[in-house]
Amino acid sequence: MAEIGALTPDQQRLVWDTIQQVRSSGILTAGGIMGNRVLANSAPIYVKNEAGEEIPAYGCMKVTGAAELDGQNYLEVEKPDSDFDATFLINGPHAIEDGGRGVAQTSNVLRILTDGGTITNGQQWGPVDGEWHIDSAASTKLFRAIGGDDVADNVGRFVLLDSGDLKLFRFTLNEDMGATTANKGDADILQMDGTDTGIDADVEDPLAIFATLESGDPGLCLKQGGSYYIIQAPCPA
Repeated sequence: MAEIGALTPDQQRLVWDTIQQVRSSGILTAGGIMGNRVLANSAPIYVKNEAGEEIPAYGCMKVTGAAELDGQNYLEVEKPDSDFDATFLINGPHAIEDGGRGVAQTSNVLRILTDGGTITNGQQWGPVDGEWHIDSAASTKLFRAIGGDDVADNVGRFVLLDSGDLKLFRFTLNEDMGATTANKGDADILQMDGTDTGIDADVEDPLAIFATLESGDPGLCLKQGGSYYIIQAPCPA
């Protein structure tokens, strides 16, 4: 008779996390499995910690790559940085040790670690450079708050924002348009109220309409597909 191999600690954790994902999805009822129900995003998302430190429960994770381990596909994740155009996942209810494996949340309603600030329904939150938690003051908003959650300290419930891939910003040029690259200019990207986002990026002008703009000139730009396109700026004298 063939022996049944023992599960490694990582495999045991994945089995338990997967069970919890299924439970939280609502597919299980007191009588067993609910019939004739299709669940969106019900397949587990397996992740591997490449951050160099432990990922806390419900932490916000940046996806950096993919790998196949023991016949299973994993997404490699690290701590968020200033690249807020990246893809983000939210860890499940267990911390993931450095180099360890875990399961990300797949629900439409996400439990996410916060900075401990007050969570107001409808408020927009986003990832923070160098942190596992999200913050209502983040420059890039990816989540809409529902409210607090008593599952753990500083954890709230959120849903993903409908981004539409479009967002309006102000900018201030740091160089003349086209000084380094044709039809582009390095600029400070600002929120519409003038708050500096901390993002320094090229603003683009594919039709060369704003070719005469100079360093220090302000304007409006629309972010689309990860790029910032000038849509309004002062007319040349």
